[in-house]
Amino acid sequence: MKKIFTSILLGTLLVLSCKPITGPKGHAIVFGIETYIPYASNLSLTIDDADSVASLLAMQGWTVQLITETNATKINLDAALKTLANSDLPVLFYYSGHGDYREAGEGLKYYIATYGALTSEFLTNPDELNAMFANNNIKHGIAILDSCNSGGFVSTDGTVSGVPADFSGTFTPVASLVNPAIDAYINYAQSNNVIVLSAAGAQELSWESASFGHGIFTYYLLKSAQYGDYDGDGFVSTVEAYAYASKALNANWNQSNSGSSYLPRFSGEPRDYLLFKTIK
Repeated sequence: MKKIFTSILLGTLLVLSCKPITGPKGHAIVFGIETYIPYASNLSLTIDDADSVASLLAMQGWTVQLITETNATKINLDAALKTLANSDLPVLFYYSGHGDYREAGEGLKYYIATYGALTSEFLTNPDELNAMFANNNIKHGIAILDSCNSGGFVSTDGTVSGVPADFSGTFTPVASLVNPAIDAYINYAQSNNVIVLSAAGAQELSWESASFGHGIFTYYLLKSAQYGDYDGDGFVSTVEAYAYASKALNANWNQSNSGSSYLPRFSGEPRDYLLFKTIK
């Protein structure tokens, strides 16, 4: 994005205030997990997701660490981030696998199911993910999560959402979002938290389909490299990838799968990074 603007993306009012820091070059850690038995049901297409995302990023000039199955643990995520400590380039973590949430003393706690038993020792929550980036002095962190309940990782700082946590096809009227969005912008405090693009809301499931060959969100994330350049500058940013994936998923999945509706979410941090050079 080239200047300060306010945009409405599928019911989410975002206030953004800077152009991307760099072109589509940085470091990526790509996780994919299909085998969860005996801890949970297995998945079918998450390795395909990870392989395709890793290939696209590598083609786009990112250095990529592809880590799958039993190697895709919380410990190995932290170890991979340690190899990128103090990076001045964006560091992207992509994850395709199970997501979960649990009751905690202060409310619900959300997780991605990095490999292992479904206990806090092995699961990764938003605080832990942010801490891994912060402890390694990684200031330009991006997380793209294709998992159920992944919206629990999305910060609401600087944004007001018109999409309920459990989307059923209805958005909040835009007019009622304007004043809260202005307040959010005025009261925003700069942070170095990871910006998050999630497949689904905090209370939503994320789906995969053999007819798509991928998780639905990841399918449209990949397509965004070809169709998501909304401002015509030759690049697709995190905001543009979110906008394309949200619009395409809503039009092509939700309209024919009303019982399985969901929408991607995006962090309210006023930062944007270039993901892809547009594929012609």
